[in-house]
Amino acid sequence: MAGLAPAKKDKKMNKLIKNGEIVTATDKYKADIYIENEKVHTIGKDLKHKADETIDAKGCYVFPGGIDAHTHMELPFMGTFASDTFESGTLAGLYGGTTTIIDFAIQSKGETFNETVDKWHKKADGNAVSDYAFHLGVTDFNEKTRKEIKDIVKKRGITSFKTFMAYKGALMVDDRQIIGLMNEIKPFGGMVTTHAENGDLIDELIQEHKEKGNLSPKYHEITRPDIAEAEASGRIIDLAHSGNHPLYIVHMTCEAALNRVREATKRNQKIHIETCIQYLLLDTSLYESPGRSLPILHGSKKNGRKRFFKNSKWYARHRT
Repeated sequence: MAGLAPAKKDKKMNKLIKNGEIVTATDKYKADIYIENEKVHTIGKDLKHKADETIDAKGCYVFPGGIDAHTHMELPFMGTFASDTFESGTLAGLYGGTTTIIDFAIQSKGETFNETVDKWHKKADGNAVSDYAFHLGVTDFNEKTRKEIKDIVKKRGITSFKTFMAYKGALMVDDRQIIGLMNEIKPFGGMVTTHAENGDLIDELIQEHKEKGNLSPKYHEITRPDIAEAEASGRIIDLAHSGNHPLYIVHMTCEAALNRVREATKRNQKIHIETCIQYLLLDTSLYESPGRSLPILHGSKKNGRKRFFKNSKWYARHRT
């Protein structure tokens, strides 16, 4: 990810948050918090610091700001655009307690890495209202962009590089490029993050169903079977293992892919994975719903698609 860039700022104010119940990764306790120049200065009981603003948090929990490590603000994607700008997206995040985002600066074909980073900074600088950083999405890894890696890490502060194993002709890179990228960033402490799906299998299924006239929403899921994600997850895991590289797999959706991670832990391979809330709460029956309604299905396995992790999610957390 990139070195942290600050949000657009108003005049700095010192704040005192009193009587709240502070929640950290390990503890929960009642105390006051004094914030000076946007940094936590003191935590303690009955603080008497003079502040520009005092907030009474009695009856409230006080959490550290959240970090959303996977956002897409103003992203052009295969003829569409993400609906959120850096201003609207970060503002919405702040209302939910997210004070930092890590967005994806996605390279266009033929573009240098530095051009990509500059383009995303133009979108974010002076517009984001929370702090932000960048991953670099790599769609064109070649000898020219290879030479930029050192400066991208050392001077631009970006250490995470996203690859796509799907969306051929737009975002997808092949295994040779992924291997080359892993090898190039390793000396600088970089890490590859991956969208793991077998793009060729998916494209073949899409073409097959288009030719049959199967164009309703349910065929989106049918053309992306679990095996497409499981195969790609297993493949990228093995590529990372072959060179002892770190790995982060994004938005994993199914237990078949998770099982590839579990197998890798048996050889002490360390893999970071993430999922999304929809894979925890929804299943394929939503495609049968009229209109745009998306049912929240508590524990349902209707139509065969299991919720991500299901009862094994705690096991996965502790094993990976």
